[in-house]
Amino acid sequence: MAQPEYRKKYLFIDDSSVVQSDNLRRVTNQAVKHPGPVMVPDAPWDTKDVNLNGRNVLYDPQDKLFKMWYRIANRMEGWGATECKTAYATSTDGIHW
Repeated sequence: MAQPEYRKKYLFIDDSSVVQSDNLRRVTNQAVKHPGPVMVPDAPWDTKDVNLNGRNVLYDPQDKLFKMWYRIANRMEGWGATECKTAYATSTDGIHW
């Protein structure tokens, strides 16, 4: 029998990954929107066109940092009209970048 994969993370929003449960009750709490923007443009290449497709925020336990890769599109001097770049930001709490 294969050993369970303990390092894999699961989102228990349904029973698709649950084999058995006894004496448990699933409680789904209401999400709460953060009151302000999580990221604020603070560099010349920052723009209103920020794209966070996919799994772009990872926690690095060795560095104790959240690391985020995101796409920016801007028309800075030397960039093509439709050119995009990948940007990188870090955070100690996942809120302040």
